[in-house]
Amino acid sequence: MPDSLIDFTADTTRAVAQLHYGNTFARTPNVKYIFSHAGGTIPYLATRFSIIDEMNVIPGAEERGTAADTLRRLYWDTALSWRPPVQMIRAAGLPLPPLALALSVVVELGGGLLLVAGFRTRIAAAALALFSLATAVSFHSNFADQNQMIHFLKNVMIAGGMLQIVGFGAGALSVDNRSAKGAQEVS
Repeated sequence: MPDSLIDFTADTTRAVAQLHYGNTFARTPNVKYIFSHAGGTIPYLATRFSIIDEMNVIPGAEERGTAADTLRRLYWDTALSWRPPVQMIRAAGLPLPPLALALSVVVELGGGLLLVAGFRTRIAAAALALFSLATAVSFHSNFADQNQMIHFLKNVMIAGGMLQIVGFGAGALSVDNRSAKGAQEVS
């Protein structure tokens, strides 16, 4: 069996531990780190990190602070973990969070694939524009936080790009244009 099938979660955990205990996170407080695999095994080993902090056996504890504080300021990719996104949707007050998450995956993945293929591009672009605006209003409307303002404006710009596609349609190499040309030749 290939190592990558089971070791990827340990690799993520090892990387975070080395960055924390090597004081890299402490020396780079303005860098936003995003770790894949929902943090690997870190959620299950967080108590062990705390024990290491209490033992004070690794030099540099004053500079780095506790592992718990460090883990709170990191970002975790949760593409394969449904619970955190569902909790975020619930916290935003949207109805039926599991269904909302499934719908968002369908809209983002399905709409993106339709756009890449150039199939039903105007419909896909309209759906993605509405989705981007709904996401901006639902999740990024805390304008006191500059990061949220950036994400809000990003979503509005994505919606504008999608509306360009709605207005002008697909490109020359799209399935939509090829099928339209084929229908004209048959007539």
